[in-house]
Amino acid sequence: ERRVAAIARCPVNRIEPLSMVKYEAGQRFDMHHDGDFRPQTVFIYLNDLDPEAEGGETVFPPLGLALKPKKGMAALWSNVTPEGDFDKRMFHEARPVTKGVKYGVNCFIRDAPHAPVVPTNVGASSPYEAAQE
Repeated sequence: ERRVAAIARCPVNRIEPLSMVKYEAGQRFDMHHDGDFRPQTVFIYLNDLDPEAEGGETVFPPLGLALKPKKGMAALWSNVTPEGDFDKRMFHEARPVTKGVKYGVNCFIRDAPHAPVVPTNVGASSPYEAAQE
């Protein structure tokens, strides 16, 4: 999280907990926007795709941009305009991989400090039971 904060040039308390993702052959993430409450996003690609694989790109259709996964590559984009408004050009999708697996990390930067997740009721068997205690 500290490294993401350094890349995004923001305080660490603005970084949401990092979210690992795994896309197996045929899986995709449909067109979406990360939201204006998340002014920036960093996506880190953790592996190269199988040399025979196609797809797996992160595609920004409004910009005509497609990012091919490459191990160790990070993409940073702003979800808001310089004025702080929702940037509709930042709609994007993860195209399906045809062979193998794609691994990555979503790093979302909030517009306000994000409270760290602190485990509570460790002995509870479900979040619902934890809330009842």
